Amino acid sequence: MRVIGGTLKGRRLSSIKVGDNMINLRPTGDRVKENLFNILLGGKFEIKIEQARILDIFAGTGALGIEAISRGGKSCTFVEKNKSCLKILNANISSCNIKDQTSIKILDATEMPLNSDEAFNLVFLDPPYRRSLGESAIRSALASNWLSDKALVVLEEGEKKNYLEGFSLEDVRKYGDTILHFFRKVPD
Repeated sequence: MRVIGGTLKGRRLSSIKVGDNMINLRPTGDRVKENLFNILLGGKFEIKIEQARILDIFAGTGALGIEAISRGGKSCTFVEKNKSCLKILNANISSCNIKDQTSIKILDATEMPLNSDEAFNLVFLDPPYRRSLGESAIRSALASNWLSDKALVVLEEGEKKNYLEGFSLEDVRKYGDTILHFFRKVPD
């Protein structure tokens, strides 16, 4: 696993190892990640990565948030609760020398506390497949003031979602068994 583009292009990221106790961790593949960022940088969603406040929920290794920082993202907050994932995430942030642009929240993504900081305008969610955690996490983030008006939410799941209350579905892309959903928060 590596950073695909930007200032950290080519940097190898730590990932799971055979026998790790995180068998359910499924990092976003390089091809999917490259296509995702090509879509984001292509201007379709009118989001400028350079000005983005990024929230990476179910961060795992941090690959999506780190990729966004590499491509000019302003800052990234990672949400993760798995201790093994947190160890890898911290190692990846350190090896990429981006501690000053990142923060880690050790939280259950489906029970986000009230956010009193500035809301986020680009959100990545890569929950474990087939556990129905993505929608719960999005609802929790929405109810707890983590998402700015018109925030773009990219949900990576194994099955297609057509509807999410409070959001418009802008696009869906399928790559093998991975489906990227691009949701836009409907302004209050």
